[in-house]
Amino acid sequence: MDWCVGLQITSFYCNRFFGRDYELAGSVILHAGDDYLVIRKPNGEVVSTWFEEASLEYVQSLVENWTE
Repeated sequence: MDWCVGLQITSFYCNRFFGRDYELAGSVILHAGDDYLVIRKPNGEVVSTWFEEASLEYVQSLVENWTE
């Protein structure tokens, strides 16, 4: 899923996929797999999330919404 690596997130909470963190705007996607994303937050912290039983189309739609 290299299609989203390097994209900047504009959503401040990303549908809570990264927990109760509300400071995600400005994060950059570092790595993406079939069922997970790794991002670097503006403060330098690297965090990840996974998408249990999600289709690629679903993940793509989430990322598209988060990076608009």
